[in-house]
Amino acid sequence: MAQYRRGRVMSAPAQLRPRIGSSTPHRVNTPKLRRRTDSKGRVRWQARWSLDGTGRYHARTFAKKAAADRFIRGIQNAVDGGRPFDVATGEPLVEDLPTEAPTVCELAAAYLRECWPSWQPRTRQCAAESLARILRIARRSDDGQPEGFTDGWIAKRYLHPDVTPEGFTDADRARASHLEASSYRIDEIVGRTEVHELFHELGRRLDGGYLAVATAKRHRKVARSLCQYATDLGLVEPVVWPKTSGTKSARTPKPNLDVLPDFAAVLEAIDAYGESQHFQASPAANRHTGMLIGFYLGMRPSEICSLRKADLDLPADGTWGTCVVSRTLSGTGDQRRWAGDRNTGYAAPKTQGRSVPIPPPLVAHLKAWIEHPPSQANRDTELVICNRRGDALESRHIAEPLRAACTRAGLGRVTAYTLRHLSVRTCLAAGMPLAETASRHGHAVDTMLRFYTGTVLGETERGNELLDEFYGSLQPGCPPG
Repeated sequence: MAQYRRGRVMSAPAQLRPRIGSSTPHRVNTPKLRRRTDSKGRVRWQARWSLDGTGRYHARTFAKKAAADRFIRGIQNAVDGGRPFDVATGEPLVEDLPTEAPTVCELAAAYLRECWPSWQPRTRQCAAESLARILRIARRSDDGQPEGFTDGWIAKRYLHPDVTPEGFTDADRARASHLEASSYRIDEIVGRTEVHELFHELGRRLDGGYLAVATAKRHRKVARSLCQYATDLGLVEPVVWPKTSGTKSARTPKPNLDVLPDFAAVLEAIDAYGESQHFQASPAANRHTGMLIGFYLGMRPSEICSLRKADLDLPADGTWGTCVVSRTLSGTGDQRRWAGDRNTGYAAPKTQGRSVPIPPPLVAHLKAWIEHPPSQANRDTELVICNRRGDALESRHIAEPLRAACTRAGLGRVTAYTLRHLSVRTCLAAGMPLAETASRHGHAVDTMLRFYTGTVLGETERGNELLDEFYGSLQPGCPPG
């Protein structure tokens, strides 16, 4: 597999032809690609090139424009590398064909080196990061993995074209040896089952959680390009790549409402966070209060961040209060916008306005919070919780510390929406009517039926007990009613 060794440039595919004559050109002329239509009406792309200004043009036709661009880059790289060309065909001579397909790490390094000159800096960085993630997945085992073997090392040291093996340290050589020894061959990962598994793993983080949709899409796009590159080189057959749904609801993993954490355990984790950080700094204090609001009221994170002091009705005697939820906040940074300020070009907010009762424990906390604010920013703003400047928090400012607090408590991954699901299940388990539960949480009744039916612990047993009481009240031989 000398042709695929790291550090050498792979060219576009070329069949081994008789040596009618060969030359080593010093320059190549590549006109713009031609768009053609074949006899069946299909679009084809014609690549043309001329060596050493002879005026004799060679041409090849491709089904995809990307394949034609890749072929031209291979021709240019072969000229720059001083490789001999077949005079008759105008294509680089193939000195020896590989006896087996290259490994994924060898192919990825060759692909990145070929495309590197034509890419912008940001594209180079993104592609290197995605290829590093692919190489970590396409390994036979993690056994013997050296220290410091990370995605960053693969992208910045192993794959980077400016870093050669001669410049490796001993630690770099150990990591490179592990990667090359454990990497699959490209023909071992392009089967239907293997491609679907790779597609699935590229959407997950190393800890098993899900990546952002845009990040997963970028990784999968690079993986598909790598498979297409191998196909164009004649190393593998065309790969059938999985398709994703165009709707976000179909891509978003559904929460498992049957394995929600215990209500008391989550409250204990939130209280532990408040005891350690509540009054030490304004950001931590606001985040703790946001967690409690989400825990007791089951509000959406965007609704918590946009809640105003004027929306709260807190009785002086500490009994049940009321919270008016009338707006929401979406976006981050300069792109943030209130629900009432949205243009017709944006989706309608889920928050339509509702009144949510506040339980006494949260009433006591909010009264103390508003009467004795932890910072001048909290005192001057109209918002219930805010940042150091008095502006609205973002949803992640509540979700990240909540996840960390619950992880330390051994509750697994708990998000801000987990509190919302937990609040719904708690209301249903307490016997609250379905319509009232839906009204408090801003849900439609059909949404409650679709997602939460059967999630309340002991619901089936309670239903059986009610039927037993009904059947027991009947006289023997008397039909019901």
